[in-house]
Amino acid sequence: MIDASMELILVQKEYRSLDVMKLVMAVVVVAIHTRPEMSFSSAFIRRFFEIIYSLAVPFFFMGSGFLLFRKVELPLNVNGSKRILGYLFRICRLYLLWTVIYLPLTIYGFYIDGVPPLKALAAFARNVLLIGENYLSWPLWYLLALIVAVGIIHVLLKLKVSSVWVLIFSVLMACVGVGLDYCHEKSIMNPIIEIYFSIFLKTRNGFFVGFLYVALGMFCATIERIQIKFVLLLFMIGCVAECLKLPLSNAFIVFTLFVATVSFQVNGLSGSSNFRLMSSIVYFCHMLFVAMLKLLCGMNPSCKLFLMVAMLSLLTGLCIIRNKETRFVKFLFK
Repeated sequence: MIDASMELILVQKEYRSLDVMKLVMAVVVVAIHTRPEMSFSSAFIRRFFEIIYSLAVPFFFMGSGFLLFRKVELPLNVNGSKRILGYLFRICRLYLLWTVIYLPLTIYGFYIDGVPPLKALAAFARNVLLIGENYLSWPLWYLLALIVAVGIIHVLLKLKVSSVWVLIFSVLMACVGVGLDYCHEKSIMNPIIEIYFSIFLKTRNGFFVGFLYVALGMFCATIERIQIKFVLLLFMIGCVAECLKLPLSNAFIVFTLFVATVSFQVNGLSGSSNFRLMSSIVYFCHMLFVAMLKLLCGMNPSCKLFLMVAMLSLLTGLCIIRNKETRFVKFLFK
């Protein structure tokens, strides 16, 4: 029986369990883009998959915020600011690099849609700068959203805003995103709302999604321990809210899952950094295999497509890890 007075310790020398969970979530992202639930007719099973899907990318945001701000002293000083800027530079480099890698698929997408060259160029620029995705490069929105979220937090910390108030502001921004979606669906304030959606297309970005979860990760990085009864309470709230299909319900579940993950010590697991690298490889490369199997083999979303893409992505990861110290691998994935 769980003692409700117990505390979960978030300060560890290594976060091996986090590395393992990131790989699990990378495989969940593969499932998001291959839709294995389409092989089942049960509404319950499909709903279960949807709940699991809603946890994956938020978990990555929290992990990024947590690991970054574990190394940044608050209140923010010069060294901390330099570390954040260095992190932003690295994520920007990865984003531009993988945008180029996916460029042939982007061009193909515009071609099959019959988009004229000049219009395609304008759409490509808009998508790269404001949305973060093009044809079959959907996972890259995470990188752009991470850049925006960390950039906002950096500015707020430079303005001497406390981490707690940063979190509160991020929650308010998430609520604004929910409001925008609601107004768009119900055609409320239609001219104003349509201007936003004509530019950004959706609220799934760094302002309304990434900001919240990176801030949650930062909040976890600023505390050493948390009472288990508080975590259980949040989990129950999240479950009830999810059953009622309330907005932001998954934030409670992701938070409790993340706290449980980082507080869980994995002993005897060597090479946990390989799990971390493997998760990046699977995340960035899997859509290349999706494109190959869908465009060349005509495969549709199904369990079969999921299993084949997951297998190919993991095998690619195993091959790359054998050369993980080379400049090429570090340039592509680190």
